[in-house]
Amino acid sequence: MDISSAYHIIQATTAPDLKPVNVELTDMDLIRGAPLRLKNNDTLLFEIDAPEDWEPPHFIGHRFPVVSNLLADTLSCTGANNFEAFPARIRNAKTNVLWGGYSLFNVVGLIDAADLESSVGETLFENESGRDRMDFDELNLRKDRTLGMDMFRLVSSPDVILMHGRILRTLIEKAPASGWGFSTTEVGMR
Repeated sequence: MDISSAYHIIQATTAPDLKPVNVELTDMDLIRGAPLRLKNNDTLLFEIDAPEDWEPPHFIGHRFPVVSNLLADTLSCTGANNFEAFPARIRNAKTNVLWGGYSLFNVVGLIDAADLESSVGETLFENESGRDRMDFDELNLRKDRTLGMDMFRLVSSPDVILMHGRILRTLIEKAPASGWGFSTTEVGMR
């Protein structure tokens, strides 16, 4: 199957816990799928508890996704325009080594596109609005609800980032030798 016709879940292959140091930010701010309103205009600082010889990949973190400027720039060149990138640095808490050239990565777009009838998963908690929070083992999307978005988060599982295959194909073609630091899982479309 041609990857450019489907959506894919992207997940950091290294997902250590990044902690914001100089900004008030929670993971809830990022999973809303809305633009961030940060009060601090300074470069953001995230701390990580990593081994001494650790080097950050191009995509890191789960709760607070941080991407290299190379990845953010490459995403922009693909035509993807529904994300925000805020300048960031990463500091190793054990060694005080500091890495620049990164950005906090916020996907703007929260869509109710999961096909709950054909997807397989567990309800994490029920929501009064009828939009339960889910953990999917097998995810299928409703094509009529994806709106052709380049990337988005799901209402029923907002910690999941989905990327259209046309964007992913370009990223694969332009990947550095070390890779981008994320894995992908193709999702079904109904």
